[in-house]
Amino acid sequence: MLACLAEKDPHAALSALYKAQLGQVTFQRASAIEGVLRDVINCEPPWEQAASILSRQSGDSWATEDVTQELDHYVSRRNKIVHGGDLKTGGSSAAAEPIQLPYVERAAVVVQGIGDGISEVVDRRVRNA
Repeated sequence: MLACLAEKDPHAALSALYKAQLGQVTFQRASAIEGVLRDVINCEPPWEQAASILSRQSGDSWATEDVTQELDHYVSRRNKIVHGGDLKTGGSSAAAEPIQLPYVERAAVVVQGIGDGISEVVDRRVRNA
């Protein structure tokens, strides 16, 4: 961190450092992301920024609760795939739950919007430090 202060643009250097450090945290639920941002760099939650980004990109209105619920849904599905084989619940068959391209595309858009929101709050925090 001290090396960042000697850079030509210390704010940009600190921002890049924080992004690199936080980028190594695995795909987590909204509450875990919020906790890391708060506890590591005393940063505000990224949900308002992510909602704004997703609203602009999609033309639909996204609320902060929509962002966190959607993220938590994808994290739960990811965990179900990794830890349980993504099998359908109920019934007697061991068939996997289908994943369709529109589902994957929407997940990618949501995760990118959240990542951009995180970048915005981290940049703002570093510049105001």
